[in-house]
This record gives sequence, structure tokens and C-alpha cells, in this order.
Amino acid sequence: MGAEQSQLQKVEDSVFIKDRIIFFINGKEYIVKTDRCDPEIGPQYLLVDYLRDKIGLTGTKYMCREGGCGSCMVNSNKYMTGQQNVGSANSCLLPLFACDGLEITTVEALGNRKEGYNPIQKRLVKFGGTQDTILCPIKAVNIGSKDNSMEMLNIPRNLHLKGSKGEQWFKVTTLAALFEILERFTSSRLAYRLVAGVYKNDGPYQGFIEINEVPELQLTTLEENSLILGGGVTITNAITFFNRASKMEGFVYAKEFYDHLRRVAALSVRNRATIAGSLMLKHQHREFKSDLFVLFESVRAKLRIAASTYIKYYTLLEFLELDMNGKVILSVHFPTYKGTYFFRSFKVGKRYQNAISYVNAAFLFNIDPKTFTVLERPSICYGGINPDFVHANDTEEFLKGQQLNATTLKDALLRLQQEAVPNLMAGDASPEYRLGLAQSYLYKFVLGVLGNEVEPRIKSGADEIPRGNNKGTQVFDSDRKQWPLNQPVTKIESFPQTSGMTPGVVAFITAKDIPGNNNHAAFLTQPDEIFIESRVRYAGQPVGLLVATDKYTAFEARSKVIVTYDNVQKPILDIRESIHTNAEFNAKMKEETSLAFPCRGINAQRAKNLLMNISSPQQIDHEVNGDVITIKGEFFTPPQYHFHMETQICICVPNEDGMDVYSGTQHMDAVQAAVAGCLNVPNNSITVHVRRLGGAFGAKITKANHVAAACAVAAHVTQKPVRVVLDLETNMQAFGKRLPYLFKYKVKVNPIGKIRQLEASVYCDPGSVSNEPTSLFGTICFQSTYRANNWNIKPEVAVTNTAPNTYCRAPGSSQGVAGIETVMEHIAFILKKDPLEVRQVNFMEKGDAFIGVPGATLPLDNLLPGMTADLKVSGDYETRKKFVEVFNQTNRWKKRGLSIVPQRYPNFYPDLRFPTFIAVYHVERSSLFCLSCPSRVGAGGGVKIFRERGKVGGGGEGVGCGGGREGGGAGGQRVAAGGEGFCPLIDIGQIEGAVVMGFGWWLTEELIYDKNTGELLTDNTWQYKPMMPADIPEDFRVTLLRNAPNPFGVLSSKTCAEAPLDMTCSVIFSLRNAIDSARREVGNYDWYQM
Repeated sequence: MGAEQSQLQKVEDSVFIKDRIIFFINGKEYIVKTDRCDPEIGPQYLLVDYLRDKIGLTGTKYMCREGGCGSCMVNSNKYMTGQQNVGSANSCLLPLFACDGLEITTVEALGNRKEGYNPIQKRLVKFGGTQDTILCPIKAVNIGSKDNSMEMLNIPRNLHLKGSKGEQWFKVTTLAALFEILERFTSSRLAYRLVAGVYKNDGPYQGFIEINEVPELQLTTLEENSLILGGGVTITNAITFFNRASKMEGFVYAKEFYDHLRRVAALSVRNRATIAGSLMLKHQHREFKSDLFVLFESVRAKLRIAASTYIKYYTLLEFLELDMNGKVILSVHFPTYKGTYFFRSFKVGKRYQNAISYVNAAFLFNIDPKTFTVLERPSICYGGINPDFVHANDTEEFLKGQQLNATTLKDALLRLQQEAVPNLMAGDASPEYRLGLAQSYLYKFVLGVLGNEVEPRIKSGADEIPRGNNKGTQVFDSDRKQWPLNQPVTKIESFPQTSGMTPGVVAFITAKDIPGNNNHAAFLTQPDEIFIESRVRYAGQPVGLLVATDKYTAFEARSKVIVTYDNVQKPILDIRESIHTNAEFNAKMKEETSLAFPCRGINAQRAKNLLMNISSPQQIDHEVNGDVITIKGEFFTPPQYHFHMETQICICVPNEDGMDVYSGTQHMDAVQAAVAGCLNVPNNSITVHVRRLGGAFGAKITKANHVAAACAVAAHVTQKPVRVVLDLETNMQAFGKRLPYLFKYKVKVNPIGKIRQLEASVYCDPGSVSNEPTSLFGTICFQSTYRANNWNIKPEVAVTNTAPNTYCRAPGSSQGVAGIETVMEHIAFILKKDPLEVRQVNFMEKGDAFIGVPGATLPLDNLLPGMTADLKVSGDYETRKKFVEVFNQTNRWKKRGLSIVPQRYPNFYPDLRFPTFIAVYHVERSSLFCLSCPSRVGAGGGVKIFRERGKVGGGGEGVGCGGGREGGGAGGQRVAAGGEGFCPLIDIGQIEGAVVMGFGWWLTEELIYDKNTGELLTDNTWQYKPMMPADIPEDFRVTLLRNAPNPFGVLSSKTCAEAPLDMTCSVIFSLRNAIDSARREVGNYDWYQM
């Protein structure tokens, strides 16, 4: 290929500023002098740590430290190459040295308690937008993005800074300066900025170089026959550019580029990530499924790459094989395609947006629109098949000159199957699934090209499911006679939360340093080690605690710790495997361990007594008479990570009387007992302080003990204050999740679906230590709202080599309800009935017995029949049901589903009740001071205590309706809950949050373990994907049942934080409904497990 001569002048070293960076934060100038700065500060020191640890702006939070959670968001503003760049940025990915010349805005600039709150913060509060101390400031700072540029920052500056460990940081503003630096590092590793978000273990690097202010890298050209983007153009700006190009002739691919790239990463990442940066990730990591690489290669774009003495053009495939040492991507050049070209791209991942693809693809064909003949060799590009597979070369060559029809497509798919051989990638989708996905992309593309030439019921398979804007409806009563009790106001903590005002190697601590018991499981029956003494139970189990003066030193030192193992055995990771191989041990655990909820548990004898009463009062009759059908099946519910935005955290401060422990816990006395036990001191020498938790969902009931005990031992050994904040990977590896369940059932029913006899075994997986099994409560909730005559349900445990699992929002009940509802779905499937009809004929009535609560019966009329009828009307159930049936009949490749799930939440259960201490002090004539001990994370406990006092209790009924589309996201969801609310806005927020968390559990969140080592592979936001706004229901309605006080609740209040999550299993049933329709079309009428 031809080459241009590079005309670069040598840059004198004197042009580099060597001693300082200058930037503004919230309008105040900050100068960091790097020649005598804090030794902790260097090229890899991040803005988020400077904000929090150096200047005290703690409103900016962090959790994942990889740009995936959004809690570190700030706004940044800068002039670069003559253009102003304003937008959100992840401070956990932004090196402090890269902040030179930036104007940064944090949440503190928006408002606070002393100076007053910003209108944005006030609106978040008014409309119930507050959640916790981490999320609220982020919402406010994102909405509050604004333009307040500082003119003095417009001056380009070259920087040469040095860190305390010898690393060098350069910022260059010319190509000449850039190549001057590249020549210095010909034998050393140099990083173009810091790409820690995805590949954190890259390096070590001797130098870092900031190149975003080089004008040649910001080039953008859009003319009739020319589209050029500089390598330093951000993905955000590229998206805007492609949108403009889509309106011009010849850029047939631009609109698809625009739509595709808006689904890549989060906005804050796209604001900083550059085109060349993404391509270099692909160059350095061939397995990286770069959307940009696939898109650009599919349209035969070329890269203009410069070395110090020449500039050449390369294809993207040539670029992959090119030694990029001393070179830089200047720009990307896109050709035009006029006439009869068709282009389309595809991307399917764990969620709609901000998720790596399982497989991505892009196709460019030149096709005769009349005969549908492929006029030239097409471009068929894939990512995610295997690291070396880009073009489907054989398929491309076959299709050249072929007329597109059913026969041609069948042959093309066969060739694609033979050449596209997916590799096995740990933590990724199976090779079989990825191959099927690749084939379906090509099929969809051809359907789209043929258009009206295919029959209508097949044609819709070519279209993507449109995603509109989210909308929500909330309906509730507010009794003015009881105001301010159930007036729709916010939590008392709301304003401090929205302003973000919520309050460093010195040793390696191991089990031998513990003066007391090596056990953090206070109040529980099985000991659980703080640090491993000899035997490893699961991958990720803590060996020790590294204590350092700062977090960067601690993380660096951690990678140098060497642990040796012997007698390594293959772990047991699955419930079924545990049932078959650990039967005797599991029985022993069931005998010794309380199976009840909650964490205090009950003694073993009480558990045994309860287990004797799980069967219904009527004697099981194994000879059920009459016309009955016997149905057998299994159902598995997966684990789920709590994804609390603040990880496990603790600060321990030794004092003359003992120790102050600042813990993020939901169970203060357990932390106190665990710390006292491991230090071998009296409980009263340990003072526990708890403020805000930053999210929990049950993860901090017992697992906070572990971090607190480890932190306390370190503080005891060093006799200095110690702060432990876990990184996300450690948090996910070391601690347990929602318990997986396996239900094995056999049910006998009559022809209308009424249950005559039901036998089931309910297995829960408590992890490697059976301290918190929830199968007893799961068994009780298995009854839900159905008559339990002739039922025999057995709660069981199945221990595995995973981190000890723990309570997660709706523990036991979420699995139990899903279990019985699967039974109802199975009955309906076999009898070919509407599942709602089967549910209705099995509803319990007043006086029917509860299982698991001897002598207890339903004291009132069952509200669910009426609620179900109301929901059928308000949700247009019959109309929607008919629409779904007609839609499925007229569409082969798109299917819809619909499901209604009722529930009775047994919150009357006696072992769910806790005493708590609340003290109210009369301070002035009209002032009260409240001191309270309960932990109510995000549920507005402060509001409820402030408003009224009363006895604890309560229960609730609810009905959820979910609509699903096969190949698309979940549809509408309606929830109705019984009782009256202390504060409807909080109740609705809890309901909506529970539903979204439940949908994520069933649809997008997946925990994958290495089958040979037991290591958790999905331990970060790159792999673990909770739902985002583009994944939740577009039409989300919440109705709180009117005129339905709950006689068991405090002031007739409802249960709203957990029960709605139980009903989210409706989404998998609606998806089953859609999938069943597709299976029936090919003659498959068998029941299957989801």
C-alpha cells in the first residue's frame, strides 16, 4: 500500500509542564503539585479517590470501579481542539492526572441542607425518587448537567508528570509531541490512557499518555463521498456524526450504526471512550467482542495509521496483525455505497443496553431489488464466535451471484454452521446457543431483504421489537383524616441523601492473629470461619486481610500474596449433585440447623416440631379416588446477587474501653457479638454505630459480621483504626447470594384442575455452611393462596461448595411462590386450560388451614378472587388474551405471552416478629427527638416511626400480571396490594423496585461458576447485569387496593417491600406462554423446564 511521508518536528523537552495539574471542582480552582504531592497520587490515582479522600466531597460514591454501576458519576466540561465537551463521566475510570484543564461538577454543587436544595433535588424528593445514600446523588448530578465553562482552561498544555513509584504521565497536544514520547518508550510498556474498566490486569505500564487534545485525532469530515472520523473522537460524538450521515445519500449503514452504538456501554462511558481506544482493545484482546470493529469491518472501512516517519492505510483485518508499537490510529475512513446496497447489524446480550454481546454481527449486501440476486461478494461479519473468526468467508463466497430464496438460505445457513465454530468461553453463553444466534441473524437479515416476498406471518421475524419510552401509573388512596400518616411524602432522610452528605503494608492478618473464636456467625448454629485455618470450603473464601496505608498499596500487595493448596478436589456446585452425593451430610445439617426464617432462627427442637406439621391437617390419602391425573415435575430457581450499591464496609477504632465499630449492617447486635467473640472481650466493650447502608437487600444481616470481625482483628493487632471497603469482585466472590432452590413435586388433580393430593420436596442450597437455609419458610409460602388439603411438603437442604448463602429480598417466599405457581402452570399445560382458571379453582377460602402453622386458619375472606377479577378488568385481560392468541397465530417468529400470578404473603408467621426499641424525647414545645433501633433499608422506617407507634404484624395479598414477547423484553406489569400505606410514595417505590429486582433475577442476572475450580466467573458489572431502564416494562402500573385495611398490620398497613417480588415469576410464565406457541407450530407439545 502507498504511504504518506510524516512531517514531524522534534519537540523540545522544555515545552512540557512538569510539576502541576490545574482543574476546577464546583467552581473552585485546585492545583495538584506533582513534584511534592502525596505519594499516593500517581498516574493510576483516580478522581473518585481524590474527591472522597483528599478534599472531602463524599457525595460521589463508588462500588464497581469499572464504570458499570454509575455511582461515581460527575459532570465534566472542557474545551478541546476548539470544541466544548460537556457530559457525565465516571470518576472511577478517570485518572486524576487526566483532569488537567477540566471543570468538574459534583453533587455537592447542586445543594445541601445548609445552603438549600437545588430544584432537581427537590423534584426527586417530591416524586419519590430517593432510594439510598448512593443512588440519589447520582440521579441529581446526571439531571443537573450544565455548561459553566472557565475560559482560562482553553489553553492547550503539554504535561510530563511523574508518580512516586517512577511511572510517568504525559499529555500531548500535537502529533510531534506524541511521537516524541512514543520513541522514548520503544522498549517499555506505554498505555494510551488507562483502560481499567474492562481489562484490569493489563500492565504494568511505565508510562501513560493522554492524547485527546491532539487536533489530528479529533478530525471529522462528512462530505458527499467522504466520511472520516478521527481516532480520538468519542463514541458519543461518533453517534451524533452517524446520525447526520444517515440523512445523506450513500451512507446506507449510518442509521444502523447510530442505533447500534446507542446500545453500547453507558452514556458516561461513551462520553470518554474513543473510537481508536475501542479498536485497540480488540487489537490487544482478540476475544473482545468489539461492536465498533464488527461494524467498521463489515462496511470495509480503513484505518489511517501513523508512525514517526510514515502514514499508511490498513484494513481492519490487517490492523489486527499489525505491530502497533510506536504507532497511532489517526482516523477511520468510511466508503459510500449508493444504489442497491442493504446493511443491517445485530446485537444480543444479557440486557438491551450496556451489556457485552453474546454474538454481534453486521451484514452488507448488494442485491438486485427485482430478482433478489446477490450482485457481488457480500460482507458477513461476526464477533463472539471465536477470537479468530470475523468473516464468514465460505458463506460469502457461496452467496455471490445467488438468488435469495428458501433453498439458497438453507444452503447458506448450513455453510455458516460448518465454518462458524464457537469456542467454549468461561462465563459466556454456550457454543450451541451462540451458533444458533449467528444463524438467526443471517435468517433475519434475508427476511428483511425479501420484505413482502415472504408470507406475512413470517415477515415479522425480520423486525426488531421497538422500544418506546417508559411510562408508569400509580393508583392509591390517601386518607386525609390520618395525615400526615399516609400522606404521599418522602422519607425523612431524603434531603441528606440527595445532596450526598451521608458520613491506607503494615500487616497481613490471618487466623493465627485472632485472639478469640475464629467464627463470625453470631447467633447461628454452624461455625463460619473469619479466615481459613486449614480446609477450604469454597473458591473466594477469605484467607487473610492485607492492611496497608492506602487502598492502592493494598490492592497492589494483594496480587503478590501466594497461597498454596494440596488435595484439591472438584467442587460440588449444583443442588442435584449435592442431593445424590451428600445425602447423609445434608440430613445431618437439616437435623442440626434451624430451617426457619429469620436470622436469629429458632432452636433445633422447635424446628423439628414445625417440620412435623408441614403436611396439611388431613391425613395423606395415597389412594385418591375418582378421575384423577398424576403430574410429576421439577423446578429450579437460580441464585441472585444482592447488588447493593455500597459493598460490605466497616471501620474499627480501638479505644481504652474496647472498640468502636462503624458497620454497614442490618443486624447490630450480631455484629457486636461477632466482634466481641473474635476479640475474646465482653459484648459491652464493643460499641456498634450504624448510619446509612447504601443498599443491602438482606446481604448485610449476617454477612456484615464477617467484614466487621476481620476489620476488628486487624484494628486489634495494629492498635490503629482500620477501614475495610470491599471491591466488587471480592464482595461477590466471598459472600453468598439468594439461595437456589429445587422443587420436586407430584400432584394429582381432577379434570377441572383442582388439586386432590400434592407431595413435594423443597430443597434449598445454603452454600458451604448451612446456617441460613430458608426452605421451611419456602415451604410455608409454597401454599401461597391455595387450599392445602392433602398436601405433604418436605423442606430439605443441599449443601454445596459455594459461599454460604444468605437472605435476599423475599427469602423463601420468592422461591416458594414460584414453585407452586409452576405446579399450577404444569397442571394447566397438561389439561390444556387457562392457567388462571386452574388457579381460581384452587383458591383457599375462609377457615382453610395454613400449612406450617399448627391450628391456624384463614380468618377472613380471601381477597384474591375479587382482586383477580378487578385486575382482569383494569388490565383488559380477556381482550389482551385474545390479542395474544391472534398475534401468535399470524406471526411465526414473533410471539407474545400473558400471565397472572396471585399471592398471599404470610407475614403473620410468628417467627417473623422482632421487638425493637424506640425512644421519643420531647425537646421543646413543638419539637420531638426520635431514637430508634430497627434497620429498615430504603423502606422509610424513619417516616413510619415518626408518624405512629404500634404492634408489629401484617400480611398482604397481591396479583401480578406480566406480558412477555419472545426475543424481546418484558411487557406490562400490574401489581395490586392490600392494606393501607404509611406513605404511598414509599410503598409504590418499594413495589416498583421489588418488581424490577425480580425481573432481573428471572431474566438478566446470571451467576456462572467454573465447574472445575468453583470460582465465580460473573463477579463484576462486565458479566453480571441487573436490569436498566431499557429493560423494565414500558407500561408499568401499580394499584394499591382501595378500602382494604389489613387488620394484622400496624395501623392497617400493607406489606410492600418483598411480596411484589414474589409475583414476578409471572414474567417467566408469560415467556413460556410465548415459547409454547412457537413449539406447537413444529409439533412439540411436551412440557419442559425453564
